[in-house]
Amino acid sequence: MPATHEIVSDDRPLRAGESFDERWATRRGEVGLAWRVTARTDPSLWVAETETPFTGPIVARYEVTDLGDDRCRYVRRIVNPARPKAPTAEMIARIDAEAEVCLANIKANIETRHRGLWNPPELRSRYVDPDEMDWQPSDFPGIETKVLWSDPKTGRSTILFKLAAGAVVPAHEHVDVEQTWVLSGSFEDHEGKALAGHYIWRPAGNRHEARSVDGAVILAFFGAPNRFEAGSRFYTD
Repeated sequence: MPATHEIVSDDRPLRAGESFDERWATRRGEVGLAWRVTARTDPSLWVAETETPFTGPIVARYEVTDLGDDRCRYVRRIVNPARPKAPTAEMIARIDAEAEVCLANIKANIETRHRGLWNPPELRSRYVDPDEMDWQPSDFPGIETKVLWSDPKTGRSTILFKLAAGAVVPAHEHVDVEQTWVLSGSFEDHEGKALAGHYIWRPAGNRHEARSVDGAVILAFFGAPNRFEAGSRFYTD
């Protein structure tokens, strides 16, 4: 299954002739499909087509039938016109499982809309899988980062750190509150030592030099970028 899935489209029913993109982010890279709507009959029919490099053309057909008593039947048909033979039972089972997930998502979205909880694109949740991100080098030997979130306007950020054994975060001042959760290894300064599972917070104005004797992975939340005494860049710069 893909690590993340995204539909890039206007937030409205698309008309025949309009297009949208579908993207999956996997460990092997991004996979994308460019879809074109070929038919739409409100509220019962919607058809889209795409061309893939791995299986040729795909046609997706969605049909809704009114059953009365506030009930309806929703049917999705995926057709591969270039396929030389019928799919196996294993393929059908896999498609059915994926369709069940899609239908559950559609049901949840519709129920969310009715409860008034639907968010416009700029206010929607962002889901991040750190395992899909590459570690980035920092200005300090033995310290790599993954910036999970940052706000250039306020300077706030959430950063995952990997410290090699013996790595040192040089002397700096915390301009705002910093919170740190040690996920593995150890992290320490002259005021104490935190082990895996421990949490630390430091007030604005706190000055220290930190290190990991054994190596560590830590998650840190910054209210503002640190000010390093040697003038080094902050991790989001």
